[in-house]
Amino acid sequence: MPRMTDNLGRPSFRVYTYIRDSPALSHGLLTDLIFVTPDVQQTEVIDDNMRVIKLHLPVKEGFSWPGNS
Repeated sequence: MPRMTDNLGRPSFRVYTYIRDSPALSHGLLTDLIFVTPDVQQTEVIDDNMRVIKLHLPVKEGFSWPGNS
């Protein structure tokens, strides 16, 4: 995964997603580009130009967070 920095200077990763219609094809078609920014307390994902907090620590029963805050 190519590493980069986001607009706040945090390390981020570009995730390319592909689809292919046949196992014989060696390369698929690029379908999406997702940016993932791991942090100490949370993991942010940008997909379709929308930033969402996908994971927030601590992970325990009853704990929740606003994903798109």
